[in-house]
Amino acid sequence: DPDDEAWLDYFSAGELEEIKAFRRPELPELPKELEDYIFSYRGKKDLKSLLCRRREVDFDPIEEPVLYLARKAIVEATDLFVFNHFPFDNRSESDLIHRVWNFIEKSFDGSRLKVESGEKGSLASAQRKNARRGSLCDPSGQLQRRKVGTKVDLRFSSGTREYGCAEAGLFTDMTSTKPIVEGTINLPRILKDMFLGLVTEVPALIRDIKVGGFLISAIDNSSGLNLTAFILDSPAGKVCRVTKVGPYDFPTSPTEFAKKFIPLLALIWQMRTLMATVVELVEGDDTIKMPSTSKSASPCPIPRCMESPKILPRKRNHGGDEL
Repeated sequence: DPDDEAWLDYFSAGELEEIKAFRRPELPELPKELEDYIFSYRGKKDLKSLLCRRREVDFDPIEEPVLYLARKAIVEATDLFVFNHFPFDNRSESDLIHRVWNFIEKSFDGSRLKVESGEKGSLASAQRKNARRGSLCDPSGQLQRRKVGTKVDLRFSSGTREYGCAEAGLFTDMTSTKPIVEGTINLPRILKDMFLGLVTEVPALIRDIKVGGFLISAIDNSSGLNLTAFILDSPAGKVCRVTKVGPYDFPTSPTEFAKKFIPLLALIWQMRTLMATVVELVEGDDTIKMPSTSKSASPCPIPRCMESPKILPRKRNHGGDEL
């Protein structure tokens, strides 16, 4: 992650800018009809005008699926104002996903990607964790138990291949331990597992494959709701790079709805298109691997993530004067 200040101990600021700029992943442009529709809400700064605008037009889900999904997202987002869901206090992470950010999952309807919610274990993560299982035994000589893949709040997949995920969290503040761990370790780590899973299958596409992620954050007992998009790629085919887009805030009042929701809706569509493009690349690859008894070198030069160290429970100090 070239935006992580820790890298300033190893690279100059100019070198980090060069890393960010090299074959920088570009977000797809919005279709004109989608851009025109969502920008038609600009200037609508009260609930009455927002509701009036959303009633003025409707779209056919078969003939105009993109516009239909955009309108559906706007209807459900403005309903949060109608039914007084803000401030979003004393809610769970599940509420966050299914009440406020549910348009992320629904925006992928009709695409080649399936979105699963509810703490789904990543298949790519499980593959990495169990890669050496056949050669490791526990102290009793038994084969170690199979480990479960890291669970994510949303998983984007096509068949058995994974192309992205989302993590959501309620935090006391953005400098607490949990958001730092989620955004700098957990999410990038899972995305790398997914990336390597795809590259192992189609190594010739290592420089073109990109996986996407979302970090959904909410500050507990405040109106802070935001989303950051992650794109993980390997533009030179040697190391993985994380590019972040955001964070973007969710509107918590009609006054700021257009200003804040239009960028969010555009970003979700762009990430959907980016992932769908990678699905087409991977599924369209026609490389034929012929049988061979010789063991070839690893098709991917990028090593797997290291195993997480086991944290032993801290022993309490029952010190005192011994009698």
